Parts: sequence; C-alpha cells; structure tokens
Amino acid sequence: RTLRHVAAVELAVAAGKAGGKGEICLEKLNLVPREAPPATWPQPEATANKSLPEAAPELAVDGKADTAWRSPPGAALWQVDLGAAREFSGLVLRWATPQRPTDYDLEASDNGRRWTQLRHVRDGEGAADWLYLPDAEARHIRLRIPRSAGKGAALQELQLIAPGAWKTRDD
Repeated sequence: RTLRHVAAVELAVAAGKAGGKGEICLEKLNLVPREAPPATWPQPEATANKSLPEAAPELAVDGKADTAWRSPPGAALWQVDLGAAREFSGLVLRWATPQRPTDYDLEASDNGRRWTQLRHVRDGEGAADWLYLPDAEARHIRLRIPRSAGKGAALQELQLIAPGAWKTRDD
C-alpha cells in the first residue's frame, strides 16, 4: 500500500532507567520514501590495497568459513561495495587466528568517497568481533588496519546483522 496522508507524527524520547530531563527541537522534518528491499541483494564486491596470493578480498564475503582475505604484514585497507544501500543493526567480523588485527577502524559510506567512522577498535581480542551498530545504513564498508602483528590480517567473513535483529548491546 502507498502512504498518501499523514495526520500526525509522534516522537518518543526516553530518559532511561535513571530518569533525567532535556528537550528535543526540530526545525524541519522530512519524510523520504524508501524503496522496498530487493528480493535478492546484489553480490558484494570486495577490494583491498594488498592481498596475499590466493587470498583475494572477495573471499571475506563469499559465505564460506574456510576461506579468507589475507594481507601481508603491515597496514592494510579492505572494503566492500554491497551493491545497494543496506540497513543493519550490527555486523560480525570473523578473523582467522592468529592473523587477526587487534587494532582497526570500521568505516561506512553511501558513495565510496566520503567515509564515516563507525567503530575505532583498539586491543581487540576475539576471533569474532560483534559490533553493535544500531540503525546503521551504508552501501560501502571499509576496514582500515593500521598495522598487523607480523603475520598480516585474515578476514574470514563479514556478516551483516539484519535491522531489528540486534535490539540492544546485550542481545
């Protein structure tokens, strides 16, 4: 069905368990129509500034746990074009140990030119990094790895968490 008329818009502002006070001021509110998600999302296209032989960037988005993009030691940059803007509530980065970086930045972009930092990870320690990103949306996702601990980085898979599937950090 097509929305043809809106009589009212209600915004709820919650102070949380501890209470509090404040205000919200809106000067201009625009409602923008959104396209319905496609029945099948386009195949993601991954690139990197460097990769080891037989460890191409697209192996981190192939849906297989036994493959990985692998970079040589040093700084690295990996990014994926999802083919269309996607909403997500978080993502999971699955790293091959011991080739998991402890430090990296996760960035997002609508156009692949202007980037916004979503997370600044330092001293990461898991084989899987679960990153809570409520109400996130992007077409492009990028990892900036400033350095790797002598063995390079190995990203087995990037997995997006569907909108609403991860409601709070504790889910």
